[in-house]
Amino acid sequence: MSIPNDVHVSKVTMNPVSNMTGEEFKQYSQAISTMDFSKLNINTCNKERKTEEPYVSYKLVKPHDIYGSNAEFRVLKFWQSPKALKVLNQENDSRIFTAVKSDATYGSWELGDMYFRDLARLIHEGYVVEHKRSLEFSLYEWRMSVYHMSMSSGMSEEDAFNEYKSDINGVLKAMKEKGMDYEHVVKCVVNADSDETKPFYFNQRVAEDLEFLSTSFKNSHSDEVKTILNFINSVICNYKGKHLEKLEKQGIEVTPSKMRQLAEPWDIVDAMDEELKLLKKAVSMLPRHMAKDENVGQA
Repeated sequence: MSIPNDVHVSKVTMNPVSNMTGEEFKQYSQAISTMDFSKLNINTCNKERKTEEPYVSYKLVKPHDIYGSNAEFRVLKFWQSPKALKVLNQENDSRIFTAVKSDATYGSWELGDMYFRDLARLIHEGYVVEHKRSLEFSLYEWRMSVYHMSMSSGMSEEDAFNEYKSDINGVLKAMKEKGMDYEHVVKCVVNADSDETKPFYFNQRVAEDLEFLSTSFKNSHSDEVKTILNFINSVICNYKGKHLEKLEKQGIEVTPSKMRQLAEPWDIVDAMDEELKLLKKAVSMLPRHMAKDENVGQA
């Protein structure tokens, strides 16, 4: 199966929680929160299902040269484990067992294997949208996303696993402590890049990190704390400001996700180096007897 190169379509993304009930999300998040890294590469979709009970299904939303104007794809089995889909390119021959009904099959279900990469391309290019999913597929997809995160960010697989798991734990904690209902969870997670609904799981991560930082400050003078926090704030403003300028010069709409995509370790290192030089210069300009206490924090 191939997609015509001369057909222009837009990219469509689907957040997994969009197709979950509150109970399904509870099972999904609890399964992840208790998962051990050694269980990451487990195939939860390796048992063949009936056409009426697919792991996940998709419906055609744009006319296609092969499938016509009406088509549905139901995935009944994943032959490979999640890690096999870490790199999705034309060389990836991972297969799925599907039931496909379209104008080309005259309304009947046609069973057979297809390359996952071909279905992924239909999804990515907006030909199909998700119709229904199972808990088993959601867990398979989450595992796959951990490997994608590891590859794209340069993180180790275990670090990516722990970071994604921490996000889920943050959601569960917020739901419990703030009494959030599932509709609020969906709104926050699906609209994570919206200025109106910032991802609370990210805020939870920040809160936890700041709590750890406050412990480190336990035996510090208030002016030491002020100096360090001012320095950190200046570093963030430095390199994020450069990211903002870069997007504006390229005429790209500035969104939280676009800003995060520009994150590079060396940008942080360079910003720290620049700010440290400025701090040294500011402190050196103070009289020796003043280069301490609150004056350092203000420098």
